[in-house]
This record gives sequence, C-alpha cells and structure tokens, in this order.
Amino acid sequence: MARKPKKDEFSPDSEDLAAVESTSTGDSPLTDALFAAATRHFKSTTIAYGEAPIPVGLEHRSLALQYMMDLQVVPMQSIIHIAGEPKSYKTSAILEFCGMAMAASGVGAVVHTEGKWSNSKMLEMLRKPLSLVSAADSVQGWQRSATAILTSYRELVEKKKAARAAGAKSSKFYDIPLNPMVLGIDSLNGSQSEMIKEKVEADGSGSKTYQDKAMINWQWFSTWGSGLIGMPVIVVISNHLKDKIDSGGYGPPQKVTGGGTGVNFMCSYEIRTKKIMEIKSAKAEGALLEWRCELNSMGRDKRKIQVPYLESYADDNLTRISYYDWDAALINLILAIFEDGTAASKNRIREVLGGDMVEYPRPGGGKVYTCPALGIDRTRALDDDIDATALGRLLQSTSAESLRGKLRVALQIQPATVWTPEVIL
Repeated sequence: MARKPKKDEFSPDSEDLAAVESTSTGDSPLTDALFAAATRHFKSTTIAYGEAPIPVGLEHRSLALQYMMDLQVVPMQSIIHIAGEPKSYKTSAILEFCGMAMAASGVGAVVHTEGKWSNSKMLEMLRKPLSLVSAADSVQGWQRSATAILTSYRELVEKKKAARAAGAKSSKFYDIPLNPMVLGIDSLNGSQSEMIKEKVEADGSGSKTYQDKAMINWQWFSTWGSGLIGMPVIVVISNHLKDKIDSGGYGPPQKVTGGGTGVNFMCSYEIRTKKIMEIKSAKAEGALLEWRCELNSMGRDKRKIQVPYLESYADDNLTRISYYDWDAALINLILAIFEDGTAASKNRIREVLGGDMVEYPRPGGGKVYTCPALGIDRTRALDDDIDATALGRLLQSTSAESLRGKLRVALQIQPATVWTPEVIL
C-alpha cells in the first residue's frame, strides 16, 4: 500500500499539477509539475529550470588568470586551494584575492597560523590594511576564527532575507549591503592540532604519533564546502607542497599537499605555484612564477601561466610596493600559445591581434613587441618602449574593451556573471 506524502514533503500536489495546464513551458508535464513543487517547497525563486546556472563572481583584470581558471570570474561560494613550495609567494596570492573583494567595497580577511605575518607585506601589496587580520596557534584555532567570521556573515544574509520577506523597511538589515568577502587562511598546516601541542608541552619534546589534522580538516571543509551557499564569499587557503617518496623506489618524488584530502574534495580550484627563476633589474626584484591549475571543478584542469612577481619602490623611492605583473603575464601566455598551442588556438589569437605579435630585442636589454591591431609596428615598439608589460596593459585597458572581449573568446575562457550588489546568489 502506497504511503500518502506528508503536507510539507517535496511532492507535486494538485496546485502544482493545475499550474502545468496554465503555465506549461512545453517540456513535459512531469518536469513542469516537479519544478512548481520545488519552487513551492523550498520557497525559492532562484531554482534553475531548463538552463545551466551561470557562475557569479569577481572579475580579475587579468585575462591570463581568467584563462588559467577557465572562467571570466573568480567564483563566489567557492574554496580556492593555493599550494606551493617555500618562497613561491603563497601569502601574496592570498592578498591578491583579498584585494579583489576590497576593490568591490567588500571585506578582505586573513587568519594566519605560522607566526610570521608581515604587516609590511600586506601594505606593499594592498596599499592599505586588510579589513580583518586574526592570529591562530592551532588547527582548531584557525577553524574557530574562520567559522566565527563565516557564521557572522551568514547571519547577516539570513537577517536581510527575513527583513525583505517581511517588508520591514525600518529594519537596519533591510538595506544592509552584502558586499563580497574573501577569507584567507595562511596556512592550512602552519600550526599543530591542540592534541599534539598538549602532548609536546607535557612531554617536553615531539615524538612519532598519530596525526589528527587530516580528520579535523576534513570535518571543517565538508561543513563549509556547502556552507558558503547563498553568500558572496570566497575562501582562499594556502598550503605547503611536500615530497611523497614512491614506496616502489621508481621515479622522482611526487609533490603532494599536506593536511588530508578534505580540502581537495571540497575546493573548486587547486592552484599550484612555483618559482621558475629570480628577477633582478634596475627597476625591480622578484621572481617569475608558474601558476598551474592542478584541479578545476569549474572548467579545464592543467592550464598554466607564467606571471612575474615584483618588489620595487613607488615614485617617492621610499614606499615599498609589491605586485603581480598581470600585463606581462598575458603576453607570456600569448607567446606560449604561439610556441606550443594548436593551429586553431594560434589562428584565433592572430585574428584578434590582426596578425603575428613579433618580438624584437631592445637596445640595452629586454624585448619589445608589435601588435597590428593597435597600430604598433617595429619602429613604434622601439620608440615607445612597448615591452610585455606595456603591451599587456594596452590589450587589457578600458579603451581596448572590445579587443579585450575578443581575446577572452579567443582564449576560450568560459563566460560568467560579474557580481554586482543586485545579483541574487
């Protein structure tokens, strides 16, 4: 004997079936009835029907970064895992993403765990303090801090929804802006678990013991992986790469991340960063980095780019500045496609640029580049010193918006919705 559904269960009722007759979309009566039931049951008007949901996020100005992530935006409601060896500028990467939220009048927050946080590095990159900086001395400590921050934001979202649903215009939550937040954890394994700390303090020394960090991390990420739904929030975690010695003794050691597999299962991206070479010039010092998308749940895996990270001084020759040269990164990407890309990918780029981008040596060192679409020939490239940074800036500038859009298509970057305060997640 069939059980009769309870009133609050998810199942089509007579009202839903009646709606099929008056508002049928032309698909199937069953689909129409289920959609009507879902909308009623979940009290939501944001259920996707008959179309693929488009990711919403913050648009970074770098087409190279968009190419690596295979998406026009850095998606909200996502966890991004940045892993690298020492001196691969993982903290700087977190600050880069925090800067995106702050540029959109949002919140850039960092919980640091390694006891070596640098306020000067923060100011060098962002030119102003983060919205929130918190220190933690254990795995549980950073998780409690991160949970408190995320829970507070979620409460704001819920209170605003409640005020809107009730039409309570006098409520302070009715018009409260829910601007984006990037929460950085620096780093995942920068501190021990409380259990191990207590044992070391009691014994006076470390010893071989069961590492409980993996389970603790798994529980947190499996909770907040879905806990970000409905919030304009991005969580960025830094982590260390370490050697995994092959038990069979074959081949070089593989690079793996620590702290368990939870972060890999729950993150939308795992970006691996490594230093390729040092950079030292009269203007700046730094390193050429490779960013590689090891895991991508939003698009293609294994896309990689080369981006210079530079440390220099402002015009007053006193204020230190640090930054990723995303303009040069775009030219590095185009050159890489011309060298190793498919014939189709090369032709798409040539069509946008109006022909080949030719490289010429610059007197005194370095290189300059031509671009037919911008009217830059060899003479102008040399006279105006159009190096990779200058050309990349021109290609990505506001005045070249149509060219920028064509390049995005040529690079096969998936389109997305750029966040604005009016967008409903």
